[in-house]
Amino acid sequence: MLAELKGAAAGLDSALRLRLSTPLYVALVAAWVAFEVRSSMDAVGGAESFIFDWDAYMEQAFMVEQGETNYSLIRGDTGALVYPGGHVAIHVAMRRGFDWNCANWTTEHAHSLHTKPEGYAHRTHRPDETIRRVQTLYVGVYALSLAVAAGLYRVAGVSWAWLPLLSLGTRARNIYGLGLFNDGWAMLFAHAGVLAAGLDWWGVATVLLSAGVSVKMNVVLFLPAFGVLVLRRHGWRGVVWLGSLGAAVQAAVGLPFLLSAPKDYIAGAFNLGRLFTHRWSINWQHVPEDVFGSEAFRTALLVGHLAMLVGLGLSQWRLVGDTAAAKSGTSLQGAMVVRSLLLCNFVGVVFARSLHYQFLVWYWAALPVLAGSTRLPMLVMAPVVYYLERAWNVHEPEPWSAAAIAACHLIILAAQALAPKLRPDAMAARSRVGAALVAWVPAGVLGFK
Repeated sequence: MLAELKGAAAGLDSALRLRLSTPLYVALVAAWVAFEVRSSMDAVGGAESFIFDWDAYMEQAFMVEQGETNYSLIRGDTGALVYPGGHVAIHVAMRRGFDWNCANWTTEHAHSLHTKPEGYAHRTHRPDETIRRVQTLYVGVYALSLAVAAGLYRVAGVSWAWLPLLSLGTRARNIYGLGLFNDGWAMLFAHAGVLAAGLDWWGVATVLLSAGVSVKMNVVLFLPAFGVLVLRRHGWRGVVWLGSLGAAVQAAVGLPFLLSAPKDYIAGAFNLGRLFTHRWSINWQHVPEDVFGSEAFRTALLVGHLAMLVGLGLSQWRLVGDTAAAKSGTSLQGAMVVRSLLLCNFVGVVFARSLHYQFLVWYWAALPVLAGSTRLPMLVMAPVVYYLERAWNVHEPEPWSAAAIAACHLIILAAQALAPKLRPDAMAARSRVGAALVAWVPAGVLGFK
C-alpha cells in the first residue's frame, strides 16, 4: 500500500512538472492573467481604499511640479520624500494625467475616518471615477507584472502548475489595486530586467534594473548576483560599461535634484540607515522589541545576509560555467541566470531588518522559481508557498504569523542551498522565448547581447 501511494505521488508530481507546448502555455498564461485582472477589478469595486501612501505621493509630486527640487523640503502628510527620482517622475506623470487635486482630495472614505488625520479635516473623499481610473492603471501594472513573471517561469523551466497556486491568495493583488504602492512599479522594472538577463540582453537588463532602483531602493538586492554574472559573462570591461550605463540612468532621473541639492537627494533617496517600527514588522514580530531595535540584531542580519550570498555563490557558480568559459564568451544558461538573480533578491528579503505588508510583492511572483527549481517534489514545496501566503494575510502581524513566515523562508532557502535543480530544457526554452521577442525588440540594443 505504501509503495502504491509513493508511486501515485511520484506520478502526480511528474504530471505537474509536464512541460506544455508554447501555444498552450501562452493560452494558459492569458487565462490566468485574465482571471487575476477580473479578481482585482472585483476587489477594487467592492472594497474601500485606505490612506496609505498615495496621498503623500501626490502631495510630494505636486511640490516638485511647483518647482521644489530640494529633497529635504519635499514632504507629504505621511512624511518626507524618501524615494529616488524615478518614483517622482512616475507620480508626477500620474498626478498630471489624473489631474489629482492634492489640496482637497483623499483616497480615504470620509465615513470610515473616526479621527481625521492632521491636514485632512477639510478634505473630501476623491471622486469615485478618478480613483477608479487610478486603480485600473495599477491593475494594469499588476497584469503586466504577471505576464513578465510568466516569462521568467518559462525561461527558468518552471512548471505551469504553479500559476493557479499564486491565485489562492489576495494579499499580492490587493497591494496593487487597493494599496497603490510604488513597490509594484519597482518590481515590474526589476523582474523585466531579470527576464532580459535570462535572455542574454544585458544592456536592456541593466537599464531596467537601474530603473527599478530609481523607483525604490529594495531593487539593489538583485545587484550582487547581477554584478557577478556580468563579470563572468563580459569580464571587467562589461562591468565598467554596464555599471556606467546603470549610473547614467540614475543620473538622468535624479538630475533636477542633483543639480539643486545633491547631498540632500542622495541622503534622502538612498538612505540605508532608516529605523523601523516593531509593531508593523511582518517578519520579526516574534522577536522581542528590544532585540529588534538593537544594533546587534541589525549586525547579525547583515552578517547572515553576506554569508549566505557568499556561500550560495561559491557553491553554485559551477552551474553557470567556469571562468574560462565566461571569458571565451560562452552564453550563461538562462535558467541559472534567472534563478541566481531571484535567489539573490530572496536572500535579501529573508535577512531584511523589517518587512511591511506591501513588501510581499518583492518576491511573491518569484516563488514558483524559488520553490520549483529544487529537487524536492512540488507536493512538498507547494504547501510551503501556500502557508507563506496565509501567514502574510494575518492582520495585524502576530508573533506566530511572523514565525511561520520565517520558517517558510528558511525551508525555501535550505532547499535552494542543499537541493538545487537546473532543468535541462531551460536553455531551449530561453532560445524559443528569445526568438519570439526579437521580432519586436532589437536583440543588440544598448550592446552586450
